[in-house]
Amino acid sequence: MTMNDEYDFSRTRRNPYTAQLKQAVIIPLDADSAACFQTLAEELHTTTEALIHQYLQDCVKQQRKPQHHWT
Repeated sequence: MTMNDEYDFSRTRRNPYTAQLKQAVIIPLDADSAACFQTLAEELHTTTEALIHQYLQDCVKQQRKPQHHWT
């Protein structure tokens, strides 16, 4: 028996939610920022990645913009 015998893919369609899927991004953090998020994540019993993700989502929701001063 082959896979073609078991499954019929003729009526499949693309995932309509692909635009909503998470995208992996590498963000280099300085030691102080990383330590701050790690400590807070431990206190909240979550992962550092989940905490940073939640914080960034909150920034988007609140339409926060960073105060950046070029030197």
